[in-house]
Amino acid sequence: MQNKYEKLAEIEAVTMAMLGRKTQNALSPRPRALDISKANEHDSKKEFTEELKAVEAGLKYTDSMIKLFVIRDEQGKHTLQNKRMTARIDKIVRQDVDRMLVENQFDLIHVNMGKVGYSVGLLMTLLRTSQAFDERLSQLQDQEEEFWSLGHRAPNYYARTISLRLARIYCLETGGKPTFGTASDGGHPSTAFAKAVEQIFDILGIGCDIRGPIEWALMQIDENDFVPRRDALQDYLPKPKPHSESAVVDAFLGANKPSE
Repeated sequence: MQNKYEKLAEIEAVTMAMLGRKTQNALSPRPRALDISKANEHDSKKEFTEELKAVEAGLKYTDSMIKLFVIRDEQGKHTLQNKRMTARIDKIVRQDVDRMLVENQFDLIHVNMGKVGYSVGLLMTLLRTSQAFDERLSQLQDQEEEFWSLGHRAPNYYARTISLRLARIYCLETGGKPTFGTASDGGHPSTAFAKAVEQIFDILGIGCDIRGPIEWALMQIDENDFVPRRDALQDYLPKPKPHSESAVVDAFLGANKPSE
C-alpha cells in the first residue's frame, strides 16, 4: 500500500503528463500541487453521525464533570462545589505522587498536578476539553448543513473536490479550460484532463465514475480560476468559551486551598 508521499509523487507525475510536461531535474518547473485533503472529512453519513453523537455526548459529560467542581450563577460568578470532596481528592493524590517515581513526561505531569492541587488541574483540563468539544461540534454542525442535509443520496463530495481542484490547476497552468470527452471505441477518457482525473481517482481509491464529478467541476469554473491567487489558510475563530478559565481557577484556588 502506498503512503501519502508516494501517492503525492505519483499524482504530480500524472499532473505533469496532463500539462504535457516532463520532469527532468530539480530545476524543472512544477505545477501547483494538488491538495488531496477531504473537505467534508467523512466518507458516509453513518461515519458523520457517529462522530456527531460522540462529540455531543463528550460535551455533555465533560460539562457535567465541571459542575461537580464549580457552578456559575446568573451574574456569571463562579462558586465552588463539593469542597470536602475536592480537598480529599487533592490529599489522596498528593500522598500518591509523593511516593511516585518519575519515569517519563506523563509521570511528571501527574506529579506536578498532585503537588499544586490535583482538583484544579483536573478542572482546567476539563475546561479545555469542553472548549475543544464545543468547537468541534460547531465544525460538525457546519458540515452537516453543507454536506449531509440532502433529502436524497449525497454525491461523492471527495470526487467532486478532487476534480475541481485539478481543473483549477489546469486553468492556471495552461490558461485554457479543461474538457471532458470519451473515445468512441470503448468509452474511456479521451482528453488529457479526463485521463488525469481517472488516474488520480485510481491512486486515491475513489471508486466512482468520473463523468459526474468532472461535469460538476467544469460548471464551477469561472474567470477567477485563470488568475493566480495567493495561498491562504482559512482561520476558524473559536466560539466564545462556555466558562472563563481564569475566573473559574481564581474561584477554585480562593476557596479550596490544598489541605495539609
